[in-house]
Amino acid sequence: MSLLAGACLAAASCSDSDKEIKAPSPNFPEAVSLTIGAGETFTIEIDPNQDWEASVPTATAAWFWIEDGTQKVWTLRGGAGPARIVIAAAELEEFDDNRVCEVTLTMGGQSKVIATITRGTLDRGFTLRTCQLDDYGDFIYNPNSTETGLTYLYGTEPAENVALTWPEGRTGFSMPVLVEANFEWVLGKLPEWLEVPAKTIGEPGAQLELRLQGDASRYPLDGAEETLVFTDKNNSGVSYEIPISIPACRDIFSVSGMSAEIMKAEELGIPVLQRPGLVLEEAPKPVIVGRCINGVTINGLEYLQNDDGEVLYFKGITAAKDYLREHEVTDEEMEDIVLRESVGTCIRCGDPLFPSDISGYAYQCFKCDEDFYAFEQGRNS
Repeated sequence: MSLLAGACLAAASCSDSDKEIKAPSPNFPEAVSLTIGAGETFTIEIDPNQDWEASVPTATAAWFWIEDGTQKVWTLRGGAGPARIVIAAAELEEFDDNRVCEVTLTMGGQSKVIATITRGTLDRGFTLRTCQLDDYGDFIYNPNSTETGLTYLYGTEPAENVALTWPEGRTGFSMPVLVEANFEWVLGKLPEWLEVPAKTIGEPGAQLELRLQGDASRYPLDGAEETLVFTDKNNSGVSYEIPISIPACRDIFSVSGMSAEIMKAEELGIPVLQRPGLVLEEAPKPVIVGRCINGVTINGLEYLQNDDGEVLYFKGITAAKDYLREHEVTDEEMEDIVLRESVGTCIRCGDPLFPSDISGYAYQCFKCDEDFYAFEQGRNS
């Protein structure tokens, strides 16, 4: 009887073991690879058959994370059944480095990469536009400069090259340009015959006016074509090259021993080119003629103007005195006349600068109708 009971117990024990439920094999979703942009998200749909855990590497925490409602997490857990895993990429924009994140799903003691997500790089954008010219070849001023902050009007299309020009009434070869880029840039290279602009670094997304002004002491007599090089400040291996040219100017300057002489440079007071092997006659600086208002010193100065109300520039003190004598100003009256020489070139408009009449300011420009502090005129300080 006891043997039969033992057999029954053994049979019952085997039956209970057979009834134990084994965990199913994890049903991982098919792995995917994709690229998303900065600030974008990607949702992974899963339908696990057991408890699960999704994670992204902490090494990429600055660039990727899992969205859990309004929270940023790098590990997310759940139970069996349909679920979503939302992967977000940081809004920080980069131009050169692709950031990659692997999403790992763990179930039943097994782990598998279910998504490889690449955060795409941003394409650089760079444009340079040149100033529009009027029918006389002069630069066109912007009538809405107060609202736009831009002194000149520029072409609607990016320029393929920059050609310096010498408009009538200006004091040398120049060309205003407008530069805009979506990265921080620096003007890294320019010809030796070009003055260094007041600003050579631009901010991302900002428009920056540059007045490209020829250096009169280095003008190439037979003209030249070289290159402006704008470089990404944070990656010197990325640059944009813009051809720039300056016309021949051999016939503009008065040079001893040369037959071709044109008075334009002398009339405008441009310094004469200094070049080894040539004996050059330096042109006089532009001069303005002033006198005290109503003859009273404390009233300040008023300056000789033409019929259009523009201040007259003379090619040197001698020329100014000759003009006054021709208009019957006596030597005695001339003692009350103030003759002022130009002290530089305005980086904003290219006209001559003169000492300011207002205390605290360094310069005044009659074309701009404005007084400037020394730092506002850069190299002319």
